[in-house]
Amino acid sequence: MRVYYALGDAQTPFRISLVNIGLNVVLDYWFIRWFGAPGLVLATVGVNITSTLAMVFILNRKLNGLPWVDWGRSIFALTLLSGGAGLATWGTRLGLEQVLGIEGFLNRLLQLAIASAIGLTIFAVGTLALRIPEATLLVNRVRSRFTRR
Repeated sequence: MRVYYALGDAQTPFRISLVNIGLNVVLDYWFIRWFGAPGLVLATVGVNITSTLAMVFILNRKLNGLPWVDWGRSIFALTLLSGGAGLATWGTRLGLEQVLGIEGFLNRLLQLAIASAIGLTIFAVGTLALRIPEATLLVNRVRSRFTRR
């Protein structure tokens, strides 16, 4: 949306948002009937994906082309990395359940914290290894905050 605003076009995001509201109502109605409460999450994800694709395709037309190949590689690599981090998180939580059991709030909280930390670490290290520019920028900004005098 920021790109559209920078281009002086607030109408396109507004129109896409209006369509998304209607699409969300329809998907919420059907997905709740089919999947119950998790259908709300599925509908929201579907609407977010749809709006993102619409904005990118319209932006491609406005700017006479976007770097699709470069973006595609990064998106594919991040998708694989996300899947791997998710599997590691899930596997860690499952393993901790076997070792520590499932009784007690603090026990479950500890399992969740450890599994989440492992998944986040894998994802963070992976983005740096893939040389994702935004990850490098974030690391540089954090470093500059701690190294200033």
